[in-house]
Amino acid sequence: MLTASINVTCDGFCHHEDVVADDEFSDVGAAMVDAADRLLLGRRTFEIFADYWPAAARDSNRPASEHRLAKAIVGTPRTVASASLTQSEWEGTSFAKKFDAGAARRLAEREAVLLLGSPSIASQLAAADAIDRYIFLVHPIVAGKGIRLFEDCPVDRRPVLSSARTSVLQSGVAVMELVRRA
Repeated sequence: MLTASINVTCDGFCHHEDVVADDEFSDVGAAMVDAADRLLLGRRTFEIFADYWPAAARDSNRPASEHRLAKAIVGTPRTVASASLTQSEWEGTSFAKKFDAGAARRLAEREAVLLLGSPSIASQLAAADAIDRYIFLVHPIVAGKGIRLFEDCPVDRRPVLSSARTSVLQSGVAVMELVRRA
């Protein structure tokens, strides 16, 4: 199964700085990562993660929920879809130079894959009906900047979804789980 988890603001933008990152949000993130066998990241998301999460996992002075999330991310193997990156010192990282919907489906047949962020990869895979489940974390923020969710996905190829479950965190972040209609 391939799940895409994407942070999005109320006005439809995806940007890692426009999130409510409190303890409850970190706990939700850690639970998602714990349920995955493998993470899938685009190049930009990988670079942000590689700069932050390995050090956060080693820093026991971080808030407990953030430290738990960091350890989950670092402890889960990851595949990076990138035409330009080929190596990393971050153990557990593999690279896929030619990553498309077929590669995503093959990977998801073997493992529970969690695509984190990476809105351009999400758009490409959504257009090809390769994502089985979406978890949108809708933040109560009007960003006015960033990448719009599914901006690169042709209108006629955008996924048709059904609601599976929705919850709202204390911060107002709505966690919307949706599945692709068959």
